[in-house]
This record gives sequence, C-alpha cells and structure tokens, in this order.
Amino acid sequence: MAKIRHLARAPIREAIIDLQFQPQASLEAVDRFAADVASSGDKVTDLWASTIELKVEAGGIHHAQTGSRIGKRIDLEDGKHVVQLHRSGVTFSRLPSYESWEMMSASAQQVWSRYFVLVQPAEVVRIAVRFINALRVPMPLSDFDEYLTYAPQLPPDLPQSLSGFLTRVVINDQANGDFAVVTQMLEGETADHTGLNVLIDIDVSHPCQLATTDEQQITTILNRLRDTKNKAFFGFLEERILEQYE
Repeated sequence: MAKIRHLARAPIREAIIDLQFQPQASLEAVDRFAADVASSGDKVTDLWASTIELKVEAGGIHHAQTGSRIGKRIDLEDGKHVVQLHRSGVTFSRLPSYESWEMMSASAQQVWSRYFVLVQPAEVVRIAVRFINALRVPMPLSDFDEYLTYAPQLPPDLPQSLSGFLTRVVINDQANGDFAVVTQMLEGETADHTGLNVLIDIDVSHPCQLATTDEQQITTILNRLRDTKNKAFFGFLEERILEQYE
C-alpha cells in the first residue's frame, strides 16, 4: 500500500459531496433556489428521472418509459463545478483539475448553507463523499500486483492475461456508522495507447438524522469521510502507480 499524502496532480475525474434531506422539498422551492444561486454565465438545465414499467400481456412483454422532473442542474461558468439540486438533496461536484479538499468543501458549504436558509429542509439523513479516480498503468504490463494492492487473481492453470475486471467491496465502519464502497474497474487503453486506465471509485457515506442547523457536525462528518476515502485510495494502490502524479 502507498503512503497517504497530497498529490500535486491527483488523478481525480470527479469529486463529489452529497447531502440528502427529508422530507423532500417541492419542485417550486428547488427552482427558486436554483434561480437564486445561478449566475448569468452558468448553464441551468432540468434534472429528470426515468421509470421503466414492464407489462406481461398476451402479445408478449411490453415496456413503457416515463420521465419526471426532479430538480435542477447548474454547470458553473468556470467549467470546473456542477451543482445538482434534487428535491431530496444537494450534490456538489468538482471536475478536473482538482485542487484541494479545503477549497472544494468550502465551496460546497456555501451552496448547502444557502439551501438550508432558503428551502429549509427539516433533516439531513445522509452525508457522503465520492471520488472517481482514473489511474494510468503503463504498458507493457507484467503484473497488476505491481500497481494495485488487491489486484484480481486468476487460477494458475488459466491464461494469465486479463482483458477486463470489475471488483466491488463494501466496508462497514461500525465504530462511526460509516460505509465505504470501493470499486475497481479496468476501463481500457489510454487515448495514446501507451497504458491502461484503471478506475478507483470510492463512495463513503454516513446515514444520520441531523438538524440542518447543526452545520458544524455536518462538516465534522464530511472531514471524517474524506479521511476514510484517503485511507481507501492509498490503501488500494502501490507506490509505483502514484509516481506519475507527484
């Protein structure tokens, strides 16, 4: 496993902070909030959820797809941030290039603090951070074990050449009531065909029942989840794969 540290060129494809609320807000309240926080240069679009209904009839199986609007998406003018406003929550995303947790979390807090004031959700029921990383493994490749702490293993009697893999583990931190879902996936060759892209998707969450007035506790939990994310990221990787991101 690798040493936990700041990477100057972190391989983060998307970093996410997500807060979920109950009960759900009205679409009117979400629309008003989106209009309040969006600047003139931002791109505001509707968020939709699709539902597919299957029906077994005499002529066979038929399906009908319906959609319902669930909120707003705001792509900020800087091209680096996205805010999704659902009836049940707020999702704040940082796109490349990632700078620091401190800057990202401060920007996200500005959004959810205003949401608390203007929309007034009653309770926070889930707090989460998610980091999607795309790491380059150079080719030719002799062994994934040189780069991944928990690389996929093949039985020795089978050919040892992999063309793809997908692994997922769920970690339960019983002491804090947190959950971490770590997914590893071989995405394919890099655009220049000199390496392979391996995705490390880490989603760390905490179910809770917190008043929206308790912003300090929300921040404390987010920082703890971020620390767990760091332990998972560096724990699942070997030093060799991180040298290129120093």
